[in-house]
Amino acid sequence: MNNRLLPVGSSALEVAAAAACAELATMPVPLRELWDPATCPLNLLPYLAWAFSVDHWDEDWTEEAKRNVVSSAFFVHRHKGTIGAIRRVVEPLGYLIKLREWWETNGEPGTFSLDIGVLESGITEEMYLEMERMIADAKPVSRQLTNLALNLEASGNIEVAGGNYDAEITTVYPDYVEFALQMLEGHYQFLQRNTGTTLDSTKQHFVLNEEHVLADSRHERELSRMAGLPNDATTEGQSLQILGYAHAYLATKQQKYLDQAIACFDAYVTHFYDGSPIPDKPRRWVANWIVNAKEPYRLTGR
Repeated sequence: MNNRLLPVGSSALEVAAAAACAELATMPVPLRELWDPATCPLNLLPYLAWAFSVDHWDEDWTEEAKRNVVSSAFFVHRHKGTIGAIRRVVEPLGYLIKLREWWETNGEPGTFSLDIGVLESGITEEMYLEMERMIADAKPVSRQLTNLALNLEASGNIEVAGGNYDAEITTVYPDYVEFALQMLEGHYQFLQRNTGTTLDSTKQHFVLNEEHVLADSRHERELSRMAGLPNDATTEGQSLQILGYAHAYLATKQQKYLDQAIACFDAYVTHFYDGSPIPDKPRRWVANWIVNAKEPYRLTGR
């Protein structure tokens, strides 16, 4: 079956030409890539610019500038005579533009001025003249350019960093249970030696109230009687508070109660002896108690 449309009697040249042209049908034609300013091959960009009716073209432009100019062609033709069109013909070339119309500068009506920021690459005289022509084509016909200023500008990155530092101080207290028990036992021994009381140091004779510690009436009376002392609120109250705070610490494990017991004991010793030498009998455990209270207490196994 004949796959040619040539008439019978065609010359050999005609047959060969038809065969050669038939090969063109097998060649790929990427129309979408060719008509896209971003993907069109660089050597074909001038033809695409002609197809897009680009008014001004310079082979010395950078590839990026050429693609930007072609990409802006539709917008420029659609918006010629507007501020947006002026920006689209200048900014694709890599320049920054600032336009001020007459009503912004109290100038002559119908006029405007341009400040163009030239980057590090600078600008040639030919490019300056070309830019004037491009602006004249894109500006509104009713507007007159009265001033065109070129400013050298430099751009760069500014590194900005921030930091945040947050800290929390945590005080870890050891288990002062043994220390509190020794405090209770030692103070009861001190009271026994000085007052003859028979109260059991292992039993709590105190309850907590809004004033922190309250001794029960039986213990308070016995302590006053066995001490053979008048009902001295300072001495007796401090003694009761020492025991009460120690019991409170054992019951709640709250460090504040142990701190209160230590403070009360220091005040108690100062008041009771009024600065005089501590007697030999209680001196040893009192000194040890104060040292343990003010120094890091090293617990031992029970």
